[in-house]
Amino acid sequence: RLVHRHDIQVQETKKQVVVSWTVTNDGDENAKDVVLDLPQLNESYPLSKDLAPKTDGRHEMTIPFDRLKIREKGEYALIYRVLYKDANFYPFSAPYVAMILLPPAPSRGL
Repeated sequence: RLVHRHDIQVQETKKQVVVSWTVTNDGDENAKDVVLDLPQLNESYPLSKDLAPKTDGRHEMTIPFDRLKIREKGEYALIYRVLYKDANFYPFSAPYVAMILLPPAPSRGL
């Protein structure tokens, strides 16, 4: 069983988002060919060829607003999947959503 976490840092002045993922093998056997798949960006990143129990695979990337189609303040979804094979090489995948939030500017009291 793989457990995932993601952390999102919106850098509004630079018009980019920094996303870091951690995938932990919470099972009792190795996970093979663990991959982070980002279908919206048409990209995949290998996290580990052979992820042992109780160990992590990590990936961090900076994504410009344009690539995520962020043009104004609001909520945006970044869909990703974690793909892997078990010890018998049966394939598994799990889809997830990371929410990116650009809150509206604070109102000014005059």
